[in-house]
Amino acid sequence: MLYLLHNKTRTKMTTETKTAPIKADVRKTTHLLKKELKRRFGITASVRTESYSGGSSINISYTFGAYEKEVESFCSNLQYGNFNSMEDIYEYNKSESLVIEGYELEQFKYVFVKQEIPSSFKYQLAKMISDTIKFTDVPEITSEEDYNNDFKTMLFSAWNWSNLTHKLFRVKNFVTQDESKIVLKSVNWSETNNFTVYFIYEVDGKEYSTETSIEKK
Repeated sequence: MLYLLHNKTRTKMTTETKTAPIKADVRKTTHLLKKELKRRFGITASVRTESYSGGSSINISYTFGAYEKEVESFCSNLQYGNFNSMEDIYEYNKSESLVIEGYELEQFKYVFVKQEIPSSFKYQLAKMISDTIKFTDVPEITSEEDYNNDFKTMLFSAWNWSNLTHKLFRVKNFVTQDESKIVLKSVNWSETNNFTVYFIYEVDGKEYSTETSIEKK
């Protein structure tokens, strides 16, 4: 605390010293990132790093949970640049990495995030779409074999129900990673939102929408 005397008037001045974050190594980075993903998104994720000639990468994968793009956005500062495909070069940026609990996390050349949905659940999604939205150009699903059978005519550039479900169902938010707790209630179709679908589901008696973000800032 500093004091400045001027014209017999005592003015109190305070100074705050901002502590610089501690640089985390790779092991500390993966530990803190897992912890923050659990706090922010409620997900238990696999976080693996890899070093190789010319760079490094961090791979984040999890089942159900938050929409993949939201997790990607949060983790974007872990990547220290981007590949410019037009000029075939990797361009470095000056963005700061994530700071968690006073530690500045390690940065990597590439960050990969993958949200996984089990095949058994994907079939349930496709079956509900098929039963609810009667597409005239493709057959309805009557068995699990129909899920991977090719259409006679492509629909929305998709060649089977597996591919069609992937194209239509984009924003995937689930408040749990436990498949046994998710009860699908309905599917909703939006022609104005680039022909996408979203689902209403129930977990422990409470309804949610797959469109609703579950991120905690």
